Amino acid sequence: MDRAYEVISIVIASLASPLILEIARNVFSRKAKAEEKRDAKLDALAKRIDELKESNIQQAIRLAAQDERILIQSQQIADAAQKNVILNDQVKTQAQQIIFLNAELQEKERRIKAQDGLIHELRETLDRLTEKEHARE
Repeated sequence: MDRAYEVISIVIASLASPLILEIARNVFSRKAKAEEKRDAKLDALAKRIDELKESNIQQAIRLAAQDERILIQSQQIADAAQKNVILNDQVKTQAQQIIFLNAELQEKERRIKAQDGLIHELRETLDRLTEKEHARE
């Protein structure tokens, strides 16, 4: 009987050994495939992270450039506003000068009219005196 158990053990071992090996191979193969899939997913995620990081860097560069342009434009607007204030002051000053010059011109025109009136009166007086002088002669 011991011998029968031995034979049965050997037969079972010889049958079970390839079966166990095949099962072990399948288990390890599945595990390796699962690890390959996981590694592939991890690699894809790492690649996507790198792409997103690169995209963020490019956007940060674009934003910095845009901020610089906005700063320059803000300075240009401030400069233009300051020039506008200066020009408005110059326009006000020139308008005041025009008002003053117009008043001065009107005063001179009034004086000229008054002088023309005096000249006319003097000519008439001169004409009368000349006539009287001629009449005396």
